[in-house]
Amino acid sequence: MSGPKRTERQRAIDLDFVEDLYVRCVPINKILQELNDSRPYSISQPMLSYDLATIRERWKKRSESSITEQISKELASLDKIESEAWEAWKRSQGKAETLTRKGKKAAGSSAGADGKGESGETIEVTKREEDQIGDPRFLAEARACVVERRKMMGLDKPTKIDHRVHSDPEDVVSAMEAKLASGTD
Repeated sequence: MSGPKRTERQRAIDLDFVEDLYVRCVPINKILQELNDSRPYSISQPMLSYDLATIRERWKKRSESSITEQISKELASLDKIESEAWEAWKRSQGKAETLTRKGKKAAGSSAGADGKGESGETIEVTKREEDQIGDPRFLAEARACVVERRKMMGLDKPTKIDHRVHSDPEDVVSAMEAKLASGTD
């Protein structure tokens, strides 16, 4: 059954045509018939199988890059959160200022920079600084980011996350092809 060969452009169009029918569970023999009936050339069953393998490889690459992009985005988000948590932790360790005002002042008056009210009454202002030990909530948030990053990257061996499909896609696809080729549901 040798005939005119298809061009790369024709093959690309055929791949889209075959993919559309394949995802709708059209049996392989029907896909081959529809493809050959609608083209000035014909392809063989082995060539259709080769095209299906190409389509599956395309799907695999698409899903892998999508997962990789999502993981990269999540890691960048964790980096930002962790950075802000560390900055907040450092700020929470700084000195705390407490201002205390003592004395009488007339209603509606306020103490000026010299400690005297508008009516000239003395108001005692005491400024006290004290070191803070830091807010542990910020440290806990930074630690949570580290834990989440370790999980996403699979660094914790007992709880390793495998982002791949656990069954071999080739086995699943081969079973689907056999089922479609036989025409049974």
